[in-house]
Amino acid sequence: MPRKLILNWDKNNKVWYKRIDGKKVYFGAGRWKHRDKPAYDAAVAKYNAYLQEHGVVMSKPKPKKTSVTATSRSRFKRNTLEWAIDEYLRYETARYNLKQITNKRLALIAYVMKFFAGWLGKENLTREDGLKEINSQKYNYWYKHLEKRVTGEAKRYSHIKWRTANSYFQVVKGFFMWLYIERELIDTIPRNFHYKKFKQPKHSVFTESKSLGRVIYEQAEVQALLDKANDKYPMRLWILLALNCGLTAIDISTLTEEHLQYNDDGDVYGIEKPRKKTGVFGEWILWESTKKELLLWLDKRNNDDVWKTKFNDTSLIFLNKSGAPLTSQIMNSSGLDAKAGSTQTIQYHFRMLREKTYEKGDDVSWMKFKNFRKTGATWINHLDKPNSDIIEMLYLAHKPSRLSRSRYVFVDKHLLTQALKELETKIPLEV
Repeated sequence: MPRKLILNWDKNNKVWYKRIDGKKVYFGAGRWKHRDKPAYDAAVAKYNAYLQEHGVVMSKPKPKKTSVTATSRSRFKRNTLEWAIDEYLRYETARYNLKQITNKRLALIAYVMKFFAGWLGKENLTREDGLKEINSQKYNYWYKHLEKRVTGEAKRYSHIKWRTANSYFQVVKGFFMWLYIERELIDTIPRNFHYKKFKQPKHSVFTESKSLGRVIYEQAEVQALLDKANDKYPMRLWILLALNCGLTAIDISTLTEEHLQYNDDGDVYGIEKPRKKTGVFGEWILWESTKKELLLWLDKRNNDDVWKTKFNDTSLIFLNKSGAPLTSQIMNSSGLDAKAGSTQTIQYHFRMLREKTYEKGDDVSWMKFKNFRKTGATWINHLDKPNSDIIEMLYLAHKPSRLSRSRYVFVDKHLLTQALKELETKIPLEV
C-alpha cells in the first residue's frame, strides 16, 4: 500500500470513496484499509476513469509553511528575560504547528521553562539587563540545582531521577542555544557548554540498590529466587548462566553442546559462545554453583526417561516439555542465527517463580530475567579492578566502543576469568 492514500476509507461499509463537489462518490469495496492492495488499485482506477469521464479537476492542497515565525507580539518588555522566555515558547509552538516537534515535547519545554523562570526569580526576569544573567555562572548554578534534586539535598524541591534532571537541563540548554544562534541576544555561550550532562550515578550493589529505577538485584533476592526454584525446569541453571556469563534468554535457548568447554580430564569448565544479537564471541569460566547445576541437568537430559528421547536429533542443551526448541527457529549450521525468534519459555517460568517467591502486595514488576545480565555486569564493575570497563566489555561480549581498542589494544581474556573468580568468593550463591 502507498504511504499517502488518494481515496478515503469508509470503515463501517468497507468501501473506498472520495468527496467530489461536496458529495461522496464510491469507487469499490474492499476487505481492509491497509492489507487489500488489489481492491484499492481497482478503486483508484475507477476514480481516475470517473475524473476523465466527467472532466473533474481536483484542486491541489495548499503548500505548508517552511519557516518558523512568531504569530504575534509578546506582551513583555523587550530584552528582558521574561520576554526572551516568552519568545522562545512562541518559537517552539510555531515548530509544533509545522509538526517539527511533538505535543509531548512542547508540553515538556513549556513546563521546564516555567519552572526555570520561577527559579531565576521575578527580579531577574523583569530587569532591563536581565539577559546578562545568561552566563557561565548561571549555567553552572542551574546544573548544581538539578544535581541537588537528584541526590535529595535540595530541601525546598522534590526529588527527581537523573534522567528527568537531564531532560530539564537539555531544555534550558536549547534555550541558551536559541538565544545565541537564532536571535543573537547573547554574545557567547557558557564554557563547557557542549560537555555538561547528567550521567547515571554509581551506587553500591553489595549493600542496597537505591537508584536506576530498580534493575539491579541484591544478593539476598537472587538467593531467594534460587531457593524457591523447583526441578521441573532448570530455572536455577538459567539464572546462574545469566549472572555468571551474562547470557540473555535467547542466548541460553540457543546454547549447544559445542559451546561447552572441557579440560583434559573431560570436565566442563566454561562456555564459549557468540552473542545472538551481535555475533561477538564470549568466553566465560563457570562458577562451582553453575557447574554443579549444569552437570545435574546434563545427566537428566541424557539419562532421564522423560527427557532423553527428546534430545535424540539435536545438540541443543535445552528443550521444552514437548521436545521443541525454546526459540521459534533452530540455529543454522554455522551456529549463528541473527533471525532467531524470541522465546517466552524462560520468561514465563521466571514470572511464575517470581510470583511464588514473593507475596501478592510486593512490588516485583521490575524483576525481569534480562536484569540478571545487568546485575552481573554491575557487580563486576564495582569490584574496583583496573580496566573495569574492558572487563565489563568482555563479560557482555560487546564490540569495543572505540576503534583504537579493537585495533591497537591487546585485551587479556584472563582479566575476566580473574574477575569472575573474585566475584564468586565475594557474592557466594548456594544451590
